Amino acid sequence: MRGRPGAVIAMDPRDGALLCLYSSPTYDAEAVTRTQGDYDVFTLDPSRPELNRPLQGLYAPGSVFKILTAAAAIDAGLADPETRLRCGGSERVGTATVKCRRASGHGEISVETALADSCNIVLAKLTEQLGPERFRDYVKRFHLLDAANLPLPVSNGRMSDFSGPKAEKLAVAAGYGQGETLITPMAIARLTATIARGGQVVQPSLVARVTSPGGTVLKQASPEELDQAVSAETARAVAGMMRATVESGTGKVADLGWVKVAAKTGSAELGAGQAPHAWFTCFAPYDEPRVVVTVIVENGGSGAETAGPVAVEVLSAALTDSD
Repeated sequence: MRGRPGAVIAMDPRDGALLCLYSSPTYDAEAVTRTQGDYDVFTLDPSRPELNRPLQGLYAPGSVFKILTAAAAIDAGLADPETRLRCGGSERVGTATVKCRRASGHGEISVETALADSCNIVLAKLTEQLGPERFRDYVKRFHLLDAANLPLPVSNGRMSDFSGPKAEKLAVAAGYGQGETLITPMAIARLTATIARGGQVVQPSLVARVTSPGGTVLKQASPEELDQAVSAETARAVAGMMRATVESGTGKVADLGWVKVAAKTGSAELGAGQAPHAWFTCFAPYDEPRVVVTVIVENGGSGAETAGPVAVEVLSAALTDSD
């Protein structure tokens, strides 16, 4: 992370086992409690090193949230990866004006290409077709706003209830990860793991087993499986679209050659004068996933350029260690 604020998570999608939870900046607990003065300086640090960013940090998700939108639209029967929609660069979608990252527009493209090249307009159109109520239902199915069941402080995500005169506008923005949505890095890691493991949500876990001093296994953890958020067929379709993101889209940084990776990039816009948060979430191997990695670099700009290399380094290390 090179001292940049953010978070890194690695987990095994097969059982939810957490392989890495890293929060930056970090701190030396002994040093900051040595004197009252040290502690006062620590608590006033504007970089908030005490915040466990993977579990407590709340961030605009940007384009990594398009994984959910694509999965919902496909699962609801509104589209498939080959469904073609038009992107004009800047369009009116319902009551919202949506701008694509490509100012000239993508033209008529498939949903797969839209996810791979991170087209806001196509994902906004899919969100409009879903409607606010059905969109929120899929958010609930994926448990995206629910705090992970861990023995540590964990934040719940936040999202508009899509009521009132701005309901449609807020829902459309949420579909491509903007608007009022705030989410933890852990939620994005769990979303990615859900796609990797065939559409079923699993709780992350910190403890693999409990052993006695003599080495006897007293308790063996087992996966805590939750809802089937989408069908296995839908999950396979979205996984294929994430693979296309690496092969021909914004996630080429994860095109490693020695292992097939599926990924999604994100650059969450924060308003005038602030650089976007950089996101990258991925899993590998594509055919038999055993590692998910999610990275956010606060105000890092491009997800592919800033968060991507960090994710690839962690993914490579995790895969090597598990061989």
